[in-house]
Amino acid sequence: MHARAPAGFGALREPIAGRARARGPARAMSPTAHPRIVGIAGSLRKDSYCSAVLRALARDCEGIAAITIQSLRDIPLYDGDLERAGLPKPVIDLKSAIADADGVIIVSSEFLHGIPGVLKNALDWTACPNTSRALSRKPRIIIADELSLGLAPLIVEKLLASLRGAAADGSAVLLVEQHIRQALAVADYAHVMRRGRIELSDTAVNMLERIDEIEHTYLSLPTVE
Repeated sequence: MHARAPAGFGALREPIAGRARARGPARAMSPTAHPRIVGIAGSLRKDSYCSAVLRALARDCEGIAAITIQSLRDIPLYDGDLERAGLPKPVIDLKSAIADADGVIIVSSEFLHGIPGVLKNALDWTACPNTSRALSRKPRIIIADELSLGLAPLIVEKLLASLRGAAADGSAVLLVEQHIRQALAVADYAHVMRRGRIELSDTAVNMLERIDEIEHTYLSLPTVE
């Protein structure tokens, strides 16, 4: 499995086969159809970075996948009374869009050491026990960019441990990271990029034996004859 990292050093952790906790039958996708993806931004602000990332993905994936951005603006606060009385239309629309999709992309920033409340609220609605759980059996990929940039080492270690746990639970993880050894410690496969192009690709185990070569490639250092 290969993944193209946006910039710098990309390390990929593939899901461990058979570990994903899935419920219910998976919806088959036509082999000739483009995957249908639902994009969800963890921010309500119209010009948020999360929304900008989704718009860029939708544009760049034209002809490869159909990405539809689903707004959370009209999703009410989760309320058990509302659920028992009948799901609000915005919730029905969200759950239906996710259920009909081949995958879901969630783009979110960190907020007070967690995910934004608007996103957590929407996820609560999709997983409410008295209705179908829309996110069941959906492919999952986690993309993390530069965890070591500006964060305390202890926090970085905790985040990397979380990524390892997510991979063990069936998620694919793409880590874009300049700290080579930290990235290789959690990766199965790795790419090194220079000026937007992949220059090196190999297993993480083999990459550990090529640290000098990686540094020369990544830093654009001249080769010593």
